[in-house]
Amino acid sequence: MSTNSVCNEYRSIDDAALRDQLWEVYSTSFADAGVKCIQEQLCYTKETFDAACQDPGYIKYAVLVDGVAAGLLMLTNDLEKARVAYVNPRRLLADYPEYEGRIYYYTIIAVRPDRQGQRVAALMLESVACLMDKEDALSAFDYSMEKNPHLPDLIVRGAEAAQRRRGLRTSSAAFTPLGGQMYGVVKLS
Repeated sequence: MSTNSVCNEYRSIDDAALRDQLWEVYSTSFADAGVKCIQEQLCYTKETFDAACQDPGYIKYAVLVDGVAAGLLMLTNDLEKARVAYVNPRRLLADYPEYEGRIYYYTIIAVRPDRQGQRVAALMLESVACLMDKEDALSAFDYSMEKNPHLPDLIVRGAEAAQRRRGLRTSSAAFTPLGGQMYGVVKLS
């Protein structure tokens, strides 16, 4: 990856040109999901994406490489907003009541296809780990086994890297599966 890589945190992305670049990252990173995944992976339209980018209720981490958007991670601790990613807030709050207000749900983790495998996701995930450490918070997410079965490992490795490199007060990270969703068909013959 270029030495001119930076991960920025945003509460609101008011720059329409940057939002357009980030939409391109989001839509192209899931372009293959239409035939690969049984569940729709694009939970935002261009209009709802722009609104979320400007909504300070979502925290956005964007990686720019030589000034061009390469990755986007969006999360929120407003679990009603997280419903856009088809999550059930009641379940998270029932399982982790002590974290109420401090459960952050990832609604987007996207890396431009030509930048995948180049530490773009790692930069964003390390930044999120710093936020989780600072706020004594929990990060929650869903993922497609067809598209990215290794996402939990990637997130844990990002957190562990932040703990090593950035001097966080926490020293370990672990993934706990919360459930699954099975899709299937019954074919009569």
